Amino acid sequence: MSGPNDFNRIAGIYDSIGQIVFGNTLRQSQSTYLDTIKTGDSVLIVGGGSGQLLTELENLQIPIKIEYLEKSQKMINLSKLRGPFKYLSINFIHADLLESQLNKYNVIITNFFLDVFEEHNLQIVIAKLSGSLKVKGLWLVTDFVSAGKPVQNLLISAMYRFFKIVVNLEGNKLLDFEKYLQEAGFAKRKSRKFYYQMIESCVYKRYQ
Repeated sequence: MSGPNDFNRIAGIYDSIGQIVFGNTLRQSQSTYLDTIKTGDSVLIVGGGSGQLLTELENLQIPIKIEYLEKSQKMINLSKLRGPFKYLSINFIHADLLESQLNKYNVIITNFFLDVFEEHNLQIVIAKLSGSLKVKGLWLVTDFVSAGKPVQNLLISAMYRFFKIVVNLEGNKLLDFEKYLQEAGFAKRKSRKFYYQMIESCVYKRYQ
């Protein structure tokens, strides 16, 4: 049995699965608030998958320093194929976030990443990332949220069952990420919902 959250097993088809189920919504939602990133910012991307986000960041056409932390080596290999990049300086790091030493960053991006953890590890992850964010830094989060409607919640439950089987997903249910981020001292500054209100993109910043 592989370890938890082993996306190596489906790296080659992960984007196709998302495209089939959600169309272009995943790509659109993840790029919504990238314009909050400024020239020269240091950015940590955690669990960036196959690197579509790097293409979107390159399209900003501003110099950005990126550390790309990804547990799946196959995902990193796919991400590297997105280059060459003119504006991005990227340090690819093959590692588990829970076992990693982090620097300090102006921006942290976690897209469809927080949803893989059970409650205890989610709190550890949020605390660790919080400690690596500079005082006035921004945390960009895009993830699934409870839409409060049976059809949407049924789809989310089905996704958890599917990924539990194919990647040994750690989490069993969708948690309230905003609650844990608030407990860690963050406030939601901007947000936008997609795909029948079941995907939300947010900009978080520490309370002033």
